Amino acid sequence: MFVAGGLMWANVYGRCVEQWNECCQFEHGWPFDGAFHTVEIIKGGETYPPEFRTLPLIFNALIALSILFAVWFLCEWLIRRRDARKGR
Repeated sequence: MFVAGGLMWANVYGRCVEQWNECCQFEHGWPFDGAFHTVEIIKGGETYPPEFRTLPLIFNALIALSILFAVWFLCEWLIRRRDARKGR
């Protein structure tokens, strides 16, 4: 659950990657930037709807699933190893 939460945080947390005048462009996604939106900082904090990129979102999902699978496999292996040492 901690790994899934960390992956979700990494994909949702926005970073200001480009700033001009009163606007800042935020990008979301890890390891690839899958969505971005622009925020007007000075003039009332108006936000514009996010624009999504399909291919990076697919790659992010595949990488997240492979990380979750690796963690699941490692945890299961450690549990079975411990049980085998106890003679169960």
